[in-house]
Amino acid sequence: MNPIRRLNGGFVSYDPPGPELGRPSYMDDDEARTMGWVIEEPDGRTRPTRTYPAGRRRWSSEPVRPTDIDTAMGEVKRRKAAARQQWEEDGGEGVHEPPTYRIRNLYTGDLVMSDIL
Repeated sequence: MNPIRRLNGGFVSYDPPGPELGRPSYMDDDEARTMGWVIEEPDGRTRPTRTYPAGRRRWSSEPVRPTDIDTAMGEVKRRKAAARQQWEEDGGEGVHEPPTYRIRNLYTGDLVMSDIL
């Protein structure tokens, strides 16, 4: 598995989820579960390999500091609402397909898909 790595200040991870980052020494387990969340969006696929014939989905985050889950969920809801408003301003033709996001804890590996928000 590929570990989470940094790219242009943000974090990049792959599906299936790889190992999480090591918890900083100044954080206890509860604080790591509370404060390690980033918002990721799909960023393409990797090339096919023998292990992954269809490739793997690549997820990347913006170069921001990890935050708490409530703030991350609020930001995802805001982004989805802004995308819906933009779709309505553009005429609202067809079916609205909201952008895909996931909220990932960098220290525990927990995931929340934005489709449930």
